[in-house]
Order: sequence, then structure tokens, then C-alpha cells
Amino acid sequence: MLSAEHRSASGTGPLPLELANTESGPYLRLAPNASELASRDPLPEQILAFLGQSSEPRTTESIRSSLQVRNQRLVECLRQLFEQRKVVRLPQGYVLASPTLSVTTESTSSRVAPR
Repeated sequence: MLSAEHRSASGTGPLPLELANTESGPYLRLAPNASELASRDPLPEQILAFLGQSSEPRTTESIRSSLQVRNQRLVECLRQLFEQRKVVRLPQGYVLASPTLSVTTESTSSRVAPR
């Protein structure tokens, strides 16, 4: 999987590559089902998996550093996951939402929006 990002331009998304071998030598090419795979952003699943492996709340910076993504893209994705009620923002950071964890009105206010 190849991912390229630039600070002032939106990313094209990950591109699935495969190693092709011909008589002239090996080279990389787009995988045959590239359009299907490129249209699906893997970042939300990566964030959920990362938070699922953590025993404590994780800050935006620690998530960004571990997943090696741009801060803007990460914050947008965290907001989407928050709106879908898949993650909860605590003062210490983000955790996976669970049925036993109650979401207070403070956590839904704009004061605690992703930073």
C-alpha cells in the first residue's frame, strides 16, 4: 500500500500496488482492483484498532505519531468517529466507545472537540 500526502493538498488516498515481473525486470503497478480499494479509507479502522490495543486514553499526538498521518486528516477522522459514537473524547485523550461508558454533555461540547 502506498500513501502520499502533502501539507497543502488533500491526499489521494492509499494506492494498492503489486509487484509485477516481466522479461525486462520487476516493477510496481496498480493492483487490478485499485479503484475499489482506493475508494475505501483505512484510517478509521486503523484508529479503532490502535485505540482497541491501548489500555489507556490516547492523545491526538500519540495517535498521529503512531499511525504516521497528517494532523488535519486525523482530526477529521476522529470527528467522524466521534459523531458515529465509535470513540469518546476524555480529558486525557480518546478511547473506544463502549456501552458501559456514558457520554456526558461536556464531552459533546465544542470545548472538547479534537485538537
